Formats: sequence, structure tokens, C-alpha cells
Amino acid sequence: MKKTNKDVVGILEFDDRIIYEPIVQAPNNDYYVRKNINREYANAGIPFVSADGNIDSKNVVIYGHSSKWDNIIFTPLMSYIDQNYYKKHDIFKFITEDETRTYQIFGVMNVDLNDLNDSLEFTQTEWDSINSFNAFISDSINRGLYKTGVSVNKDDRLMTLVTCDTRDNNKRIVILAKLIDKSNNA
Repeated sequence: MKKTNKDVVGILEFDDRIIYEPIVQAPNNDYYVRKNINREYANAGIPFVSADGNIDSKNVVIYGHSSKWDNIIFTPLMSYIDQNYYKKHDIFKFITEDETRTYQIFGVMNVDLNDLNDSLEFTQTEWDSINSFNAFISDSINRGLYKTGVSVNKDDRLMTLVTCDTRDNNKRIVILAKLIDKSNNA
């Protein structure tokens, strides 16, 4: 895929390939919102890593579109509103050129962009201190739609997946996961 587009940084893979998408990164967050892997106009765009960080950040933030009409890109993330769905699909992989990273979901939030009390801290890629990171984790778990029972500590590395909640365009579905395994791609 790197031959098609040098901005590809990995592939996001969920079980049963409900999501199997190349992930890109550009110098700004607007570039791939409406472009595909070939850099051509595409309404659904392509999922991208936030320009604030990279795939080695403390929190790798990936944005992608969803749709109420089609099962595009991140549409399956809306299924995580249902705890029973989460229980069957709590692990996913991020495959880079060199390694496969396995993540376990520890939180699912539905964030209202119109609510000034609803923090957008989930978009952070790094924290100034362990205390502020721990506060973020605690806040995220408390704001979760349900308790997953997955613990997170100061040493964990995170991945956050963000998409529109197409039932209410002012909301975002936010999936928070921690890295649980890394293996080299031989």
C-alpha cells in the first residue's frame, strides 16, 4: 500500500474484518477527510492518524467517517454502544510495516460536541505528567457508556478511534483501547 500512497502508516483490522482499512497520516487533519488512498476525492475519505501525533504517540488518535446508509469505514464502531457487541469484539489489531500491535478496548464514549462540559481530551496524543494521564484514564472510564472491567495504568500506550455518531451529527463515538501485545512482522 505504501507504493500506492507513501502516507500509509498501517492497517486497522478488527475480527471478521468488520473493519479492515489502511490508515494514513498527513501534515494536517483536513487533507484526508474527503480523499481516498489514491488522493482522489471521496466523500467517505480514509481513516487518518491525528496530525498532532504519530503511530508512536502515547495515544494514537485515528479519525474516520461513518454513515447511516452504508457500512463504510468506521460505521461498525457505532455497534459498540451495545455492551454485548463489545464483549464479542473487544480486541483489534494495527498492522504496520514492521509489527502487528494488538489492542484491547477499555472504554466506549458518546461525546456531545455541543456540551461544553464534555471534554475533548480524548484527542490528546501526549500528556505533561503521569497525574494528568491518570486523570484522563479515570475520566474516560467514568464517562464510558458501560464498564468493561479492563484496567489501564500509567505505562499503557493507547489508541483512540473517533467517528461521527450518525444518529446525532453533533456527537462522536469514541473507542479507547490499550496496547496489549506487539509482534514483529517477519
